[in-house]
Amino acid sequence: MPEHKQMQPPDYHRCLEQVLSSPVACRTLLERLSRMTEAEARWAWSPWLGQELPPHGPEVKQQVPAEVQVLTLQATFDAHRKSNTQLWQRLYDVMETPMMEKSKVEIIESVRGTIERLRSRITELESRAVGSPVAGTIPEGWPEMETARYGDFDQVDWEMRFLSRLTQLLTLRPFDAGVYEIEKLEWAESWMTLIVRVWFREECYLVGWQQHLPTLRRTFTPADASAVANAWHTGEFSPCYVPQPYEPEPDGIHWYGRRP
Repeated sequence: MPEHKQMQPPDYHRCLEQVLSSPVACRTLLERLSRMTEAEARWAWSPWLGQELPPHGPEVKQQVPAEVQVLTLQATFDAHRKSNTQLWQRLYDVMETPMMEKSKVEIIESVRGTIERLRSRITELESRAVGSPVAGTIPEGWPEMETARYGDFDQVDWEMRFLSRLTQLLTLRPFDAGVYEIEKLEWAESWMTLIVRVWFREECYLVGWQQHLPTLRRTFTPADASAVANAWHTGEFSPCYVPQPYEPEPDGIHWYGRRP
């Protein structure tokens, strides 16, 4: 490059003197010079091309004055001490302990105890997970135990499937021409309560159903929950219009069937 200018003696010697006056710069320069080879020093783009080569190679540090070497070592030591202090500070922060409260030996023992407790807890949880029926696996050698369910769980499951399908039908509104919205859909003690607000011209009316689901199930054979929900929606609910005559009870609802 034509703009490149070589530094001629004694300029580069004065530059080196300024570098050697700084411990950090001196350390960096010494490390670079100690790695530099003869071929690198005589390379075409070397700053020393055509000049007296600076000291280089593994023996370069021996030519540095003792007081400069001491300062360089001190700078290195200070940098390591600062880094070490920062690492210890982070460890104390993780343990939520002030640095002056515990010695380094004590904080190491505290960390070791915490790790041991966590490993023990993890082992305990893993052993529970392996032995749990929820995990879907039974340890080898364990007897298979049938899960006990109390009450008429078959009927409860059927009612939930029935209500799930009925809710889907009420949402889809198949074959419905009536203008209505669901006011309440409730399920308790095997009784379903459905209240609908129906519009006729400018007025709205409340229409309700109370259905005992076990009784409804017994009227169908086979009693598939989805099929029964389809039949009830088609035969009892749809289409949803204002009944004639409209005869509301004291609660303001015209009921089809009532819970005793």
